[in-house]
Amino acid sequence: MANTTFETLCKGKKRSVPFFYVISPDQRAAIVELRDYLMAEENYGSHLMVQWDMARAFIGLDEKGREWVKQTKSKYGKAYDKAMLEPHLALSELEELPDESTAFFINADHYIKIPIVMTVLGNLRDKLKGGHNMVVLFSTENKVPPQLSNDVIVLNEEYPDDVEIRQCIQTLCDKNFPIINDSLPKNAKKMAVTEETVKKASVITRALPRFTIEQLISLSIGQEHGIELDQLWGLKREALKSVRGLSYNESKDTLDDLGGISNAKELLHMVMKGRFAPQLLVYTDELDRHLGGAQSGGHNDNTGTSQSVLATILDEMEKHEDSGAIFVGHPGTAKTAISKAIANTYDIPCIIMDISGNKQKELGASEENIRKQMATIRALGGKNVFFIGSCNSVQDIPPALRRRYDVGVVFFDLPSREELLSIWLINLKKYEFLPKSATIVDVPGVVGNLLETQYTGAEVRNICRMAYRCNTTLEHSAQFIIPMIVSDPEGIDSLRRVAHNRWLSASYPGKYVYVEAGENNSTGKIEKEVKGRAVKL
Repeated sequence: MANTTFETLCKGKKRSVPFFYVISPDQRAAIVELRDYLMAEENYGSHLMVQWDMARAFIGLDEKGREWVKQTKSKYGKAYDKAMLEPHLALSELEELPDESTAFFINADHYIKIPIVMTVLGNLRDKLKGGHNMVVLFSTENKVPPQLSNDVIVLNEEYPDDVEIRQCIQTLCDKNFPIINDSLPKNAKKMAVTEETVKKASVITRALPRFTIEQLISLSIGQEHGIELDQLWGLKREALKSVRGLSYNESKDTLDDLGGISNAKELLHMVMKGRFAPQLLVYTDELDRHLGGAQSGGHNDNTGTSQSVLATILDEMEKHEDSGAIFVGHPGTAKTAISKAIANTYDIPCIIMDISGNKQKELGASEENIRKQMATIRALGGKNVFFIGSCNSVQDIPPALRRRYDVGVVFFDLPSREELLSIWLINLKKYEFLPKSATIVDVPGVVGNLLETQYTGAEVRNICRMAYRCNTTLEHSAQFIIPMIVSDPEGIDSLRRVAHNRWLSASYPGKYVYVEAGENNSTGKIEKEVKGRAVKL
């Protein structure tokens, strides 16, 4: 638990604040730390501390607390368990606490909305305040009902920071391996963990409670190689699944695995090498679909949920001065691929954020889910987080959110012939139709007439992958792929017109410029703007 949370609780106790509601990723560890913190206070001698949960009822956390629990059990006799395992009865018993007492209640989100519990808490308020007593309700999420919002102070416990994580890892390593440093004897270095490994492990285990960090590190320590980072990453990915709507990027591709889109690559290189180089990349697919109903009068959502979710995202991004970019374009044009590849290229985590996965019917639940997402993102990336949202249209993206993606809007068109040559080359090598030493000049001889069709990058990949898996020719595989230029020429033309002179081009420097070629291109032959001209190649 962060010192600021400790200090706030201690100040609240001194000022007779009766109720705190603490949102903690590890409630029991937080209680132990808070108990030790309170016991270190100069005037601790008059304190009494107890803890309550729905399985054990009250337990004493110090000598006076244990004595109070003993007296309470004697008072109720055989009826103790039946009575004190009910949250409203346990809370009512706090009226008998001596002055200067503190009671911790675990998993308060399970019962704080029960009417009788709300009534008991309301009745306790003045009694606790008069005796300088404090009740701390612990939970993993904010479930404080509106009826108690004026009585209960809500605090958020942050995840351990890098210093705390590093100390935790070093403590565990000291039990198994020494940390390599200048004072370590040379003959001991074979069984030591390097400083670089500890640093990488601390980055991997961000946004986790201390107890979980200890478990994952313990499971990842090998007898020969110290901390197995690959194994640690695997465990971390599973742990992140507990956060609704967040997942890790599983792709291994880097920018070297993508052909074309040179301007988008240059833009992202510039961001990654800047003064505020991102420590985390957050990618959201179909941003327009997730928040399409958030604008006033939006037709996709009349419940107000999208508007509330949008307000929460805007508040978080504004508060932390987050930056980002919006990628617009036809499906299969590498919007998603480049977002994941840039993270792999610079060896930083990439989180996939599903905004719609947060939406729930219960009042306030969607906003709480988003806050939990953003808290996890903040713990992973700190202040240096870069957001990328991809979409097929920006018309439904609220202007306020568009402004937060301040790097701008980049348009991904169908690839030009030059770009297609590089895309074909990469995929032909990957699926063993060309040797690793092949160059672009070798592509036409293998691809043949397929080079005349303006496929998307995804379509090229699918042709090569199908041919490889089915042990057939590229031409045969291509018969089962209908290119988008054939299936949706109107949609392509429409999006190009919208992008014209409005957005950056992913393929070449400056604005995207589209000049109509003057004929209907429904045949699938390459027709692509190049530096301001639409030309038939």
